[in-house]
Amino acid sequence: MTQDSKNLLRRWTSFTAAALLLAISGLHVIWSQSTWPFESNAEFMQSLIGTSDVSRMPSAAEALVVAVGLMAAAWIVLASVDVVGWPFSRRLLYWCGYAVTAIFLVRGIAGLLLPLTNLTVSEPFARLNLAVYSPVTILLGASIFVSLSLRSKRT
Repeated sequence: MTQDSKNLLRRWTSFTAAALLLAISGLHVIWSQSTWPFESNAEFMQSLIGTSDVSRMPSAAEALVVAVGLMAAAWIVLASVDVVGWPFSRRLLYWCGYAVTAIFLVRGIAGLLLPLTNLTVSEPFARLNLAVYSPVTILLGASIFVSLSLRSKRT
């Protein structure tokens, strides 16, 4: 693979991953104030958390912490291809990027293994986790890994 091809693949995967991270971050900002697109707290909990116990509903602050974490992940991804600035060392950028990669891959794989555990999760979370949440999370982790791994040896 030529360096130009690697750079094109890096940029494409970085932009795609960052766009998805920012979209998911936006959902968490919305969820800090609303259960949209769900009609009730119970439906929200059953679809996104896997329980109907609304007493375990995430707080606005918890939703915003996740949103900020996702924004930070998007920043790291975009900084790795020099689209946005990074005020720290390149080495720290790549360590942070690989940490984000690991977080997404571990979450995605754990989600796929969830049916093999004794944990009970409600529908539709169980189905959505296998069909959407875990595969998207693994795809994000893999995309970030590709973006970081294909960098030129000079950076």
